[in-house]
Amino acid sequence: MREKIIIGVMALAILYGALEFLIFSPSRKAKMEADNRSQDINKFVAGLTQEMATKNISGIDRYVMERAEAQWRQDLFFDVSWDVLTAKKETSPDEEVVEEVSFIYSGYMEMGRKRTAIISGMEYVPGDELVEGQYVVRAIYPNRVVLEKKEGKVEIVLPLVEGTL
Repeated sequence: MREKIIIGVMALAILYGALEFLIFSPSRKAKMEADNRSQDINKFVAGLTQEMATKNISGIDRYVMERAEAQWRQDLFFDVSWDVLTAKKETSPDEEVVEEVSFIYSGYMEMGRKRTAIISGMEYVPGDELVEGQYVVRAIYPNRVVLEKKEGKVEIVLPLVEGTL
């Protein structure tokens, strides 16, 4: 009699395990929930797309969206090593020797009325003295920077250099 009870309990345990594994499985529930979530996301995206298509988009918004999709001309986070910036250019004896400036104007930012130029990897505003100490930033424009040498009042114009280095 004892053996029959043990076999009966074991059969019930196997039956319960099979039901739990095949029917009440947590992975099955998770899969059902994931399917429901993906359907909800698809409905949301479809509704949002339809809403955007029916609304009038202003010219500014359209321009911003077109520019966001366009390929950028340069990497804004491009790190320039000091060795590349300070490398000396070889000159031939036939060339006229003119004072050579090794600064590179590589970026421009404007926030309100404050203009900032990125020259040789450093940020400057008008009136700042360059790290080298011989030049002062006089004016900053989106396409050029005007530097003035302290001694001799010589002005140097640096054009904006994009996508090089």
